[in-house]
Amino acid sequence: MLMLSKTYQVATYESAEDGDYAEDGFEFENEPFSFRELVQALDDYAETSDSRIGPRTWVSTYPEIDYRTGAETTYNLHFVGPESKRKYWVKALNLKFNRK
Repeated sequence: MLMLSKTYQVATYESAEDGDYAEDGFEFENEPFSFRELVQALDDYAETSDSRIGPRTWVSTYPEIDYRTGAETTYNLHFVGPESKRKYWVKALNLKFNRK
C-alpha cells in the first residue's frame, strides 16, 4: 500500500492581498491506497507541481470557487511513504498525465 496525504488551501481576496491563505490543513494524513485506488483518485487532479514528474512531485486540483464569497479552495495529493513504493507513485502520475 502507498501512504498518501491530502491537503487543502483556501484563498480569499483578503488573504491573497496578504500573500497567504485564509485556511489550510489536511483532509487526511497517511491514508493507505492501493495502486488502483491511486489511479482512480488521480482523476480528481488537474496538474502536477513540476513540469517534469519526479519522486517529489505532488498533484493539485483546479481551484473550486465559492461564487458567493470569492474563496478558492485547492486540494493537493502527496506521497508520504513508504519509500519502497515511491516508484508506483511516479508510475501512476505518468499514466495520468501521459508523460514519460
